[in-house]
Amino acid sequence: VNLNQPLQPLDANFCGPLPPDCTAENANFNRPYFGTVPDIGPIRAEAHNFSSITHGLQVRFEKRFSHDWSMLSAYTWQHTIGQSEENEWLEPQNTHDLKAERGNNGPDYRHQFTSAWSYELPIGPKKRFLASPGPARWVTEGWQMNGIIAMYSGQAFTPLLSFDPTNTGSGAPRPDLIGNPYDFSNATSAGCPSNRQTIQCWYNPAAYAVPAVAPGQSFATGFGNTTWIFPPSRTSGSPRDGTCSSGPRRSICSTHPSSGFPTTA
Repeated sequence: VNLNQPLQPLDANFCGPLPPDCTAENANFNRPYFGTVPDIGPIRAEAHNFSSITHGLQVRFEKRFSHDWSMLSAYTWQHTIGQSEENEWLEPQNTHDLKAERGNNGPDYRHQFTSAWSYELPIGPKKRFLASPGPARWVTEGWQMNGIIAMYSGQAFTPLLSFDPTNTGSGAPRPDLIGNPYDFSNATSAGCPSNRQTIQCWYNPAAYAVPAVAPGQSFATGFGNTTWIFPPSRTSGSPRDGTCSSGPRRSICSTHPSSGFPTTA
């Protein structure tokens, strides 16, 4: 945190009462320590006064291998709330008002679902189909279908401004929320290619405005993600030494496009 961040959003910060009066002596005007050490700029210190909490629910389903198939699935609901992102790469918008930093914290994947399963195909020796014990078993035995699916809802993120309108040296200036970021009825007025949600305009920029001091964080939700993998595989026995080897014969992998956060306004 910046302990010497100016206390008020003023055009005169760092420049004295009037721009012509901007000198080395009053260049840090309105900083908390200006009265005692006017030539000192930002004072950054490691702080341990941020807090965050997580609420969660976990559900798990497991079927151990029997009747030729097995499955392990898990669902997690979570909600993370706090004053700092988990990676802590941002400074507070206002060091002197940490309560305004409280909001949904990323990564905040509200819904997460994963599932993995294995199904042994009913072909080959001692199976329902193609059960010939002859040389054909070298081709037909040991085939399996395996699958993995992972689904995540979009995580919370905080839109940021590309400049500091408060003139306080804010480490993370944020816009004011003045509308619904997912109402795209007037999105073209803010530079979007159409009045609908697109990769270029995942939220409506017209829902935000430049404030004097912007409160709150985590106004929007990012992209969700879905991945599924279905690789059939075969475990084959060696006719000479009885050892086994396993390897994929073909993989089918698909994933929903995952794009970066449009965090700067």
